[in-house]
Amino acid sequence: MKVYVQAPADLCSGGPELLHQLVGELRSQGVNAYIFYRKPRSTVNPRYEQYNVCVEEPQDEVGNLIVLPEVGTHLAKKFKRATVAIWWLSIDNYFESVNSFNETGFRGKLLSLARKPLAIGSMAHLEHFSQSWYARDFLESRGFQPRMLSDFLSDSHLVTETSSVREDRIALNPKKGLATNQRLFDTFPHLEFAPIKGLSPKAVADLLRSVKLYIDFGAHPGKDRIPREAAMAGCCVVTGLRGAARNEFDVYIPSLFKLDEEDPSFLAKFASVTSMIFDNFEEVSQEFDLYRNVIRLEPDVFRSQVRDIFAKPFGVSASIPAGARGFSTTP
Repeated sequence: MKVYVQAPADLCSGGPELLHQLVGELRSQGVNAYIFYRKPRSTVNPRYEQYNVCVEEPQDEVGNLIVLPEVGTHLAKKFKRATVAIWWLSIDNYFESVNSFNETGFRGKLLSLARKPLAIGSMAHLEHFSQSWYARDFLESRGFQPRMLSDFLSDSHLVTETSSVREDRIALNPKKGLATNQRLFDTFPHLEFAPIKGLSPKAVADLLRSVKLYIDFGAHPGKDRIPREAAMAGCCVVTGLRGAARNEFDVYIPSLFKLDEEDPSFLAKFASVTSMIFDNFEEVSQEFDLYRNVIRLEPDVFRSQVRDIFAKPFGVSASIPAGARGFSTTP
């Protein structure tokens, strides 16, 4: 069997990195795995050379597996013989990539998310992998049984930073939660917000090591990386309740630090939690130790998921025990 994982050619972000991480992990486990790009290229994006990835155009042969991120599902119809798997790195981004969205049928140009088994062209089955519990629950509610295939942070993020010099500043990605961020800027002009914008990876890491708080009131379309990177950089983390942040598994922080932007007392609660973090940072930071421990386990969990998934035949959906939840603490 050969496994071919599709990725964008030049985009550098969490999703493309994860696609390369999968190929690297498969190769380390002895699987013939390759990356292929939307725009054909023969060399690996330099950003991801660390993952020991090889490039090869996919061979549409029986026994091979084609892995497509959810925004690439329209490519599934190109493959008539190989098995095709959709890896749901995001739910929200999928619907942003289709031209139509029906609230009742969830039907777009890429594929149907109806309850009946899917068939695209001559294919009888598609496999489904889920990067987050958010995506898994969404797909299960529509009759699918995805296999969990999560992700992990690179080694550079897996050691908690305990800098003794931290400022009363709030880091945020200005592209996430625009309306809520603006409310906070307008209501709290005395607070200093530090936008993560136009920075190199090193500069982002340096910023997160220098502030006490990272906030994210964005859509959380999957299990986002920056909240985890912030926590491992030693920050406290405050999020909203949208997307993957709503459940207790994808963003594994105490509920005290998840604020509902629709709550009439949202601004008052934000002021209170921010003051608590700034005034008692060392003590409050310990509330995120369990989250950091979960993040440290993610490489082993991912490795185990890859081993289990790719050791089994494809074409038969994996069963998921009802109510199964939580994190594995063993590889």
